[in-house]
Amino acid sequence: MPVLRRALFDRPAADKTNLMGRSGFDLAWSYDDSQFDGKLPTINIEAANRPSLFSALQTELGLTLKSSRAQVETIIIVSVQKASEN
Repeated sequence: MPVLRRALFDRPAADKTNLMGRSGFDLAWSYDDSQFDGKLPTINIEAANRPSLFSALQTELGLTLKSSRAQVETIIIVSVQKASEN
């Protein structure tokens, strides 16, 4: 989930799967300009024929992404100063 949160979504993502531990998997999907901060990797012909991210998660992993509202932890930086030499 951390990779999905950092690279693909334009908002925080909450893991509500109740799966414990780490898991590894390969997921192939056809990405669009809403992912990777608009900095798309090179799209080859093979990738263009893949399902969307939402479809791939559902069909290959049995997971569903749902949009919802929730409180998220936020850090607000009020001031930044260069460290002094000791």
